[in-house]
Amino acid sequence: MPAGIWVGLVDEVDAPVRAMACGTPVIVSDFSAQPELCGAGWKVGGQPDIDPLLKGVYLTPNLGQIVDRLEQAYAAKGDKELAEKGIAHAATYDHAKVYPEMWQPYIADLEKKLAPVPAPALNRA
Repeated sequence: MPAGIWVGLVDEVDAPVRAMACGTPVIVSDFSAQPELCGAGWKVGGQPDIDPLLKGVYLTPNLGQIVDRLEQAYAAKGDKELAEKGIAHAATYDHAKVYPEMWQPYIADLEKKLAPVPAPALNRA
């Protein structure tokens, strides 16, 4: 496969990273967390829309750009440098790196900011 493609209305996080970890470049929407995830591949723009029922914003991808990015992916098929770039980028999302470098300091900071909750008084009447 020349590229994995994630341009839908649902924000996939792990799938593009797993694809790049295997050396497969990705095509993602230029929306939400997707641009940050795209370490090796291409981005697709589109029309932002609002779902009033869910009170959420999503992106309807531009089909012409999807076709263009697929053509670029086929032209880059077998590009070892692009594959290595994706593997290196995916490694930055490894849990052994993310948890100690990002989550533990974040949790420690939250714990400092949160005041302890006093125990409720017991009513012995």
